[in-house]
Amino acid sequence: MPKASKPSATKKAAKSETGKSGAKSNVAAAQIELPSIIDESTVFDQYIGKPTGALMISCKKIARINSAGIRAWKGCFDHLDKNGISLTFVDCPPVVLQQVALFDNFLSGGTISSVLVPYLCQICGKSFEKHYTVSELKKNKCDFQPSKCDKCGAMAEFDDDFDIYTRLIE
Repeated sequence: MPKASKPSATKKAAKSETGKSGAKSNVAAAQIELPSIIDESTVFDQYIGKPTGALMISCKKIARINSAGIRAWKGCFDHLDKNGISLTFVDCPPVVLQQVALFDNFLSGGTISSVLVPYLCQICGKSFEKHYTVSELKKNKCDFQPSKCDKCGAMAEFDDDFDIYTRLIE
């Protein structure tokens, strides 16, 4: 399966987020977006480049991670963490949260600032994701209210393992 073309990492001011120490910071972070498939052919350097200080990693396109992809992920992000790069993962879909739940330190000392929560409409069968920040999850205690389906107008329901999200707010 073809890989996405090389995205450009850009410097932008990161949103104020809680880091490893629990302190808030407004650090300029390189922002990158990972491809839809994380496997043995994923060359993380192609997406990440040579960051300094902080890295904001968008995971929104990730649809699949295989075992070789997990090894490559850990090798890359462990190396960055050991070199003092602050890691913030944004727009994490269920596939990433499942790996976080399964593997100790999957985020290599990084933090998740936002997630994509799956919903399913029982009327028309459409599935979609809603964006939540971890702060919103904490505030509403992961109370995922029904959301209007834009295809048929019915109310769609949360469609995932609740425990994966509650672990984020513990």
